[in-house]
Amino acid sequence: MNKLKDYGLTDKIETEYIENTEANGSSRGTEEVIGRIIKDFGRSWLVITENGELKAEISGKLRHEGGRPAIGDWLALRQVETDKAVVTSILSRKSKISRNSAGNETTEQIMAANVDLVFIVFGLEGGRQFSQGAVERYVTLGWNSEAIPCLILNKMDLAAPDNIVSAMNMAEEAAPGVNLILTSCETMEGIDQVKGMFSPGKTCVVIGPSGVGKSSIINALVGDEKMKTGDIREKEKKGSHTTTHRELILLPEGGCMIDTPGLRELQLWADDEALGKTFSDIEEIASECRFNDCSHQGEPGCAVQAALAEGLLTHRRYENYLDLQRELAYLNRKTDFQARKEETDKWKQIHKTMKDFYSKNGGKRTG
Repeated sequence: MNKLKDYGLTDKIETEYIENTEANGSSRGTEEVIGRIIKDFGRSWLVITENGELKAEISGKLRHEGGRPAIGDWLALRQVETDKAVVTSILSRKSKISRNSAGNETTEQIMAANVDLVFIVFGLEGGRQFSQGAVERYVTLGWNSEAIPCLILNKMDLAAPDNIVSAMNMAEEAAPGVNLILTSCETMEGIDQVKGMFSPGKTCVVIGPSGVGKSSIINALVGDEKMKTGDIREKEKKGSHTTTHRELILLPEGGCMIDTPGLRELQLWADDEALGKTFSDIEEIASECRFNDCSHQGEPGCAVQAALAEGLLTHRRYENYLDLQRELAYLNRKTDFQARKEETDKWKQIHKTMKDFYSKNGGKRTG
C-alpha cells in the first residue's frame, strides 16, 4: 500500500483495517479495500485507494447506526464496481476538528478528521473578519481537535506596515504559544515557512472565515491553480467565497492539506481543557488564586482580579474568557440533556418492542 502512505497511511491504521475485514468477512463478487476520503460532497464521497479513486456511499447498516464519514477519514470499503464502493466502517480517528452545527440543534459537525495541524487563516486587508475574539474562538476549536493549531495572517501585501505590527500584537495576545505566520500569496512571503511545517504523511486542515485567502494559500503550496479563488470586493475588503466542498490535496513536496468552505458563523464544540490552552495566560494567573474553585468574579484573594487592576491582563480578554466559559457550560448542559433523552428514548423503544413481541405470542416467552 505504498501509494496510500503518501496520504498518511500508517501501520496502526492498516492493522485495524485488516482486523476489521477479517471480523466482517467479504461478500461474494466484491473486493475489500482501504481508502481515505479526499472529497466530501455531503451524501457521497470520493475515496483514494490502491485501486484508484472510487465514489463511495455508506452502507445501510452504517447509516442506521448513525455513522457519517468526514473528509480525511480512513475507511474500510467494499468495492462493487470499477469506480464505486460502499463504506462498511469508519476506522478510528486520531483527531478531528468539529464545530456545533448551525441553528437550534446541538449536534457535532466534523469538519475534518485525522489531521496533525490546524491552519487558522485570517486576512489583513482591513475586513471585519479579523478580531481577537474571533482568533480566540478559532484557536479553542483548534486545541480541541487534538492537533496543533497554527495562526496565519494572510494578505500582508494589502496592509500597511503599522497595521501588520498591530495585528501581530493582537494575535499574540489572543493566541499565546501558537505559531504565527505572516503570508502573502501575491509576493509569496511566508509561503516557505508554511511549507516547512509539512512532511510526508502529515495532514493539515485549513479553516477560517470566508474570503481570507485559504484557497490561494493552497494554490501557492501546490504550485498551480488547483483551487478556485475569488477577487477582493473593494467595498467590504473581503475576498469572494469560492470553496463549496471539502477536499484533501496531496502536496508535491509531501503531506496533505484539507481545504474547507469559509465559515460565516462558528459555534464552539470544545471542552474546558481546550479553552484553558487558549487562555493559558489567564490559567497561569488563576493558579495563584486563594481558592481552587475561584470564579474570578469577586472572591477575596483572586489573582485574576489583581492582574486586571495592575494592567497585566486586559478587560477585553478577561471578559471573552468568561463568555466562552459560559458558552461551553451551556453546550455541556445541552449535550448532557440530549444524551440522557436519547438513552431514555432508546430504552422506551426496546420495552415497546418487547411488549409488542410478547403480545403477539400470547403474553408468553418463546424458546
